Amino acid sequence: MNNALTPDFFFNSIPSMQADNEADRKGATEEEKALFALKQMKGWLVLKEYIENIYEEVGSINKTAIARGQTLEEIGRNAVVINLVQEVIERILNKVSYATEACTGNEQ
Repeated sequence: MNNALTPDFFFNSIPSMQADNEADRKGATEEEKALFALKQMKGWLVLKEYIENIYEEVGSINKTAIARGQTLEEIGRNAVVINLVQEVIERILNKVSYATEACTGNEQ
């Protein structure tokens, strides 16, 4: 018996379509699927590296402040701002990681 080549068979053999189907089965939202797709692109690696560099640079602000002899009050204020900025950066990176996990079931 001949099996007809159906559109479902054809599309389900394409890796990106398989990933979409897996995300749908896992109940991923459209936002999670979009972030997961972004993470698969080289642009995400470039952006992530840039974000991580900013994270490190922000973390070194107080080293410069201490070297310049700034007051403890200013260093303390910097520490609060640095902590808040780094938490925001971590939330951005985690959002993409959580979206990947929602689409694949694997944390990446």
